[in-house]
Amino acid sequence: MSQKAKIKLFLGFAIICWLAISCWAMYTHQQGSAVDPIYDTIHGNIHNENDTFHIYQGEDVKEYNEILGAVIANPLNNSSSTGETMAVLRESLNSGTLVLIAFGSDVGSEAITGDWSWQGSYGVVTVDKKVIEELQTKGMSADNTLLDEVSDISIIIDYCSYYLPGVSLVPIVLDSSAGFDEIAAALQPYRSILVNYPLLVVAPGAADESQLAPGFAGGFNTVADLVNTNLGTIVNSEGARALTVFASLLSQNAKLDIYGSSEETGEDSVPEPKYFSDLQIICSQ
Repeated sequence: MSQKAKIKLFLGFAIICWLAISCWAMYTHQQGSAVDPIYDTIHGNIHNENDTFHIYQGEDVKEYNEILGAVIANPLNNSSSTGETMAVLRESLNSGTLVLIAFGSDVGSEAITGDWSWQGSYGVVTVDKKVIEELQTKGMSADNTLLDEVSDISIIIDYCSYYLPGVSLVPIVLDSSAGFDEIAAALQPYRSILVNYPLLVVAPGAADESQLAPGFAGGFNTVADLVNTNLGTIVNSEGARALTVFASLLSQNAKLDIYGSSEETGEDSVPEPKYFSDLQIICSQ
């Protein structure tokens, strides 16, 4: 065989291998940017330990016609509650866009977003670049390196890749030390955009450092009840921050449903929630 024929054979074999790997990457939605340039730059592999990832095993979850938002327990505190909230969201959100808001340290006074997707254990979690560009047009900064360091976002990615595989995210991070008025002010310029999409707020891990006030779960019927309550008297500052984000972006007339996690006890015997992460907090039409 001539040298020229050998080169052609080698190149043909290389092309076949490249096509095979590219097709595998596209079919399985796994990260293929190293072999296929059509893939965007994404955050690296996200893999949570077994004690921070939970697949909901309950028979039923509450169903809603249209979910406007939810506050989700930090998996570091109560992964069972996190899984139950995601199972509820799965019943309502099969596709479309979800605004994901979490808190991080040293973020500053402004809300920050990013336009990289994530590689989760169950596939790539994409971002909605069109919405992110709208936010940037309004003045929001994008910092993918910062988002890469926010553990309260990365810890939710596996949940999104498992429970909401067809949903794109709009990630936003706020400063974990921001005051309640500062949180509202940071989000206000973008509210006209964000209210068009369901909202998921990740509760900071420190939200569980103090117990809930007795009767907390039954004290709210609408978002207006949150707005008109001094949240600092019933939850600690970290829990109040999560609820402040919630109240800042949702319609005050929207229905608010707060109840205890039911997977392990059954719906008829749900104990009084003691900690913030024991709660299911759902806003619906």
